[in-house]
Amino acid sequence: MIDKSIESNLIFRGYKVLHLSYKLNQNFKSQKNKSIPLDFKVRTESTVDETNNEITVDLFCNIFEESPEKDNPFHLEVNLRGWFKTNSAVEKNELYRYAEINAPAILFPS
Repeated sequence: MIDKSIESNLIFRGYKVLHLSYKLNQNFKSQKNKSIPLDFKVRTESTVDETNNEITVDLFCNIFEESPEKDNPFHLEVNLRGWFKTNSAVEKNELYRYAEINAPAILFPS
């Protein structure tokens, strides 16, 4: 049974898609029974406002590099920005841990 009285110190305030780009490779030639290795890159940038206990996270996701030399089926870029708040009892080192680990995991669960 889950205890519903447990409250998280990290509060997800919302997100916005800042950039989304999809480009189909018209020259891509699919070969039957040949798997396509996924070329997937993710990075994050975090900003911490210690005074207000707020965190902003930008998540950048790039699937299949756009390159004429590579035979990729498509190219996709996404940039999300998420906003988070913590309660005032959170220590500074915990605030930065939330910014680097927990907040990005909420924006991009695996």
